[in-house]
Amino acid sequence: MTIPDVGKILRGSSVLVLLCLLQLGASKPARAAEITADDKRRITQIMTDYREGWLADDQTKVLGLLAEDMMIIPSGQAPIVGKKLVADFWFPAPDGSKTTIDHYEIDLLEIGGSGELGYTLENGRLTWSYAKDGRKTTTSQESSEITLFRKAGGAWKIMRRIWTDRNVKRTATSPAKKAD
Repeated sequence: MTIPDVGKILRGSSVLVLLCLLQLGASKPARAAEITADDKRRITQIMTDYREGWLADDQTKVLGLLAEDMMIIPSGQAPIVGKKLVADFWFPAPDGSKTTIDHYEIDLLEIGGSGELGYTLENGRLTWSYAKDGRKTTTSQESSEITLFRKAGGAWKIMRRIWTDRNVKRTATSPAKKAD
């Protein structure tokens, strides 16, 4: 993962940065020591495992990285709170459809934190396909993301994930028509 220029990529994402800072500030009344280089390495590995889990369609791997009180705020949607509800949102019950992550990149722009809280600011690129009843839609998008982490029992877990989608492009295909 590369760490490009934060200012250039996050222009217009000040609301997400503010939410992240408010979360970090509200969680710890006293200023704790900065996270260590080893903590940053572990957080980077979690983000690598997260990306690889999605690409491998490995629900167990993705969900295993999450705290029980996980909350996501998908672009343009209300917060979804609790690991079970997040799992239901990301991995709904079988209905004959198939969602496939075709391509996923995460550029870590910044890694920081203090005490038992950490964060990453990210730029993402995602291409995914949704197929059902012979119809398929492919979506490509970019996003600005913030992920918050909590360290408990020596292990880091993802506790919050917030993203905004931009440059969304969708392509739909219909089933082939039979010749008469």
